[in-house]
Amino acid sequence: MEQRFIVQLLSEIAPSLGISLTKLSDDWVLVLKKGNVNRYIYGYTFPFNDSAASNICNDKVAAYLILQHHGIPCVEHVLFLSPELRINIDKDGLWESISNYAEKHNWDLVVKPNKGTGGADVYHTTTKKSLQQAVHRLLKSYRDVSISPFENIDMEYRVVIFYGRPYIMFGKQRLSVVGDGKRNVQSLMLEKLGSISASDLSLFLASDNSINPSILERVLSPGEEHPVQFKHNLGGGAKPIPVTDDTVRKRITDLAIQACRVLDLKFVSVDIIVNKKGEMKIIEINAGVMTEFISRDPKHKEVLRNLYTEVLNKMFE
Repeated sequence: MEQRFIVQLLSEIAPSLGISLTKLSDDWVLVLKKGNVNRYIYGYTFPFNDSAASNICNDKVAAYLILQHHGIPCVEHVLFLSPELRINIDKDGLWESISNYAEKHNWDLVVKPNKGTGGADVYHTTTKKSLQQAVHRLLKSYRDVSISPFENIDMEYRVVIFYGRPYIMFGKQRLSVVGDGKRNVQSLMLEKLGSISASDLSLFLASDNSINPSILERVLSPGEEHPVQFKHNLGGGAKPIPVTDDTVRKRITDLAIQACRVLDLKFVSVDIIVNKKGEMKIIEINAGVMTEFISRDPKHKEVLRNLYTEVLNKMFE
């Protein structure tokens, strides 16, 4: 099994700081020791944020409610529980509650697991049928779902904050195909996605009900771009790109630090969107800081080494 970048990097840094590192549970649990003091890393979670704040970050609805309470711009997330968990909560059935919410937003919604990560099982629905299908599919595996109004996103950003300082910032450019004036969108997508079959492509696109099948047949003009999907997840093919506009960088930093202050967060990554209206909002706060994807870019490796050197030093202060 290939070792995670974070484990490789910490294994290099720790000895230079007089810290021993022991790997447990396929390297998912790390024991760091300096003198008589032990510290622990679980996956991508470090011992800086308290457990209540971490749990709030991992719960999309809870995070939204806290941010909204403090007047911090954020994407709305509304909780809907599995019917088995709704006893004595209210008299309305699950679908009636969901339908009432959906009608307010013309059925244009994003449905996801309330505590999911990495963009897995996230659906864009635009009709009653597609919403029913998404909710039904999710509640087979999850106890609750989070539903949000669909945001027409111009760009999504991520910033890593450590003790009030922005260490890493990048935009997440969605996986796209570029037209050549000859081939249709489906052909370009099949080429972009490699060995995926046409039937698998249909499954890949099923998470976005807004895609009209006729779009797949359209021939793009030379140089014209078309996104492969609506999500901006790095694990789904999005590409990290530099944020060069100082005004945008300041707005992102200020918004992320606001969120860190109200939740007393020390080490997090914050995902922030800018929609087509120019509104900037927090969409997610990650208490577990994953830097695997950006570590593949040589430009980030020195920054990451400096960050994690400071992280390890801070763990033993």
